[in-house]
Amino acid sequence: MDGDQIADVARACGHNVDHRSVYTLWHSEGVAELVARAAAADLLQETRQQLRIAGYFHDIGRVGISSAIWDKPGPLTRAERARFEQHTFLTDDILRASPALASFATLASSAHERPKGLGYHRRLETPDQLLAAADTYHAMREPRPWREGLCTDTAAEELLAEANEDRLDRRAVQTVLHAVAGRRQGRSALPSNLSKREAEVLCLLAQGMTNRQIGDELFISEKTVENHVGHVYDKISSRGRAAAAMFAVKHGLCAK
Repeated sequence: MDGDQIADVARACGHNVDHRSVYTLWHSEGVAELVARAAAADLLQETRQQLRIAGYFHDIGRVGISSAIWDKPGPLTRAERARFEQHTFLTDDILRASPALASFATLASSAHERPKGLGYHRRLETPDQLLAAADTYHAMREPRPWREGLCTDTAAEELLAEANEDRLDRRAVQTVLHAVAGRRQGRSALPSNLSKREAEVLCLLAQGMTNRQIGDELFISEKTVENHVGHVYDKISSRGRAAAAMFAVKHGLCAK
């Protein structure tokens, strides 16, 4: 297989793993595309492609861990945490089993490595951090069983805090945030700083759909829809479907 074919395989594997939980839908693709954009400025195309593929593959080891751990709403026990951290070892092991994919094993399984050996599973002293920064940022933006997803600005602040505490490489964090900023500037502006997904939810809300119907339409969980609706109400400073519908009509969101 050539690089593009391997990327297709990696993307399919990433989707398969992500759909094991409603909290990680499209996570691997989001990480892959973010790390590729971050790498675009100063890396060769071949390296950028390697990082994209590693992004698709980075969580493949989750297939060996119970969904009860990933979807647990409270803190993990020490035993559960140890099992949780084993997924990077499984990622490495799975990829090394294939001659076509073995070259991506080390990079893909490094998403949770941290400086000074504080990460896992190899506990490297000076790991490559671009994938780790992209994964951390994207995970912050997504809802989890114990918290809602963070807005763009808050996630950026949290990522910078990780760098300030030497838990992530500062240059990698700045590169990822630069890629995020470039992506935001390239999009047409939405009112009240709504994200594209929030605008989609608002539009369907204005059409009178229930949260369950919106979830079915967008292929997301009803709980995730509830989170999005709450964020929309906060951003437009209104409560209730009638006010949301008026806002959507006023700003022409459904036409977009």
